[in-house]
Amino acid sequence: MKTLKNEKGLTLSELLAALTLTTLIGFIAYGILFNGYKTYDRVNVEAALRDEADLIMAELLNQLFLLKESEIDRTYFPQPNSTNYFIQLTNGQKIGFIDGKVFLDNDSQYIIQNNNIRITDETKIQEVKKGQYRIILSLEWIETNQTLTTESEIGIIKDNG
Repeated sequence: MKTLKNEKGLTLSELLAALTLTTLIGFIAYGILFNGYKTYDRVNVEAALRDEADLIMAELLNQLFLLKESEIDRTYFPQPNSTNYFIQLTNGQKIGFIDGKVFLDNDSQYIIQNNNIRITDETKIQEVKKGQYRIILSLEWIETNQTLTTESEIGIIKDNG
């Protein structure tokens, strides 16, 4: 019978130890990669919400910036039995939030650019003091329910003495 004099190779315990370490490193790498993708998606959603909020807020502030006190007929903060917050002008037009939409002067409506974003019921306009308004805009990413809320205050032109 021939005996082997060359005993180079791996034992079963060495092979199992190497396999265990490789598996452990693989799970850790997968966890890091998966968390990186989740963070990437969350940051992209947050950026889209922020962009949309900036556009909506800029449009509303542009409308209210030149608004005079004498041009306001009534304010609905909120409209009875609803979550509609808007300013009714003397010419019949409305500026504000009605049924989850943004209404601007000249009966135009701001169209949300991203179909995955909606205006939530937490969105409102509040009168801080006579002629000064706080706009609270809350947007939601429909797929993940991630929300972003921004606030801004603006004063209108006081021309009624």
